[in-house]
Amino acid sequence: MGDSIFKSISSTDNPQGVLALVKMSQEENYTNEGTYVLVDKVQDPGNLGTIVRTAHAAGCSGVILTKGTVDLYNEKTLRSTMGSIFNISIIEDYDLSFTRNLKSEGYKLVCSSLDTEYNFYDIDFSGKLIITVGNEGNGISKEIYNLSDIKVKIPMPGGAESLNAAVAASIMIYEGVRQNLFGKKV
Repeated sequence: MGDSIFKSISSTDNPQGVLALVKMSQEENYTNEGTYVLVDKVQDPGNLGTIVRTAHAAGCSGVILTKGTVDLYNEKTLRSTMGSIFNISIIEDYDLSFTRNLKSEGYKLVCSSLDTEYNFYDIDFSGKLIITVGNEGNGISKEIYNLSDIKVKIPMPGGAESLNAAVAASIMIYEGVRQNLFGKKV
């Protein structure tokens, strides 16, 4: 394919030289173990892609998307996943039935909240967990917050008001990795 055709297909100024046409599977590769990441109305495609990539790198079972989350197939989201989108289950859970089903199977739903005395490193991240990441401006929706079993905060002694959604997700996901590999306390 010529450079001019390639550039006309790509939306970036400096494309990486790779294009693919892929038929996405409609089946959900569901597993009843490990950690899921619930993405609640995250709007920035870079954040969603980074969360998918981090969940894949950490060995999570899947990423659950709520209604109102940025399009998974947005070009920036796809680039941000760096191919991880093809290696981890992605579940669109617009009515939260999948999440409720996981809870009925013993999963604990973890939400971040400023209104708790528990820091994220105080809880046990082993076993069946759903780690929730909220919208960049509004946080976690009330419906999901009310479903949560555990509310934790990420301390910010520097005084910042909040963390980037993908950064907050990564911190909690990798606390789970740390605990599962090395035990709760180091």
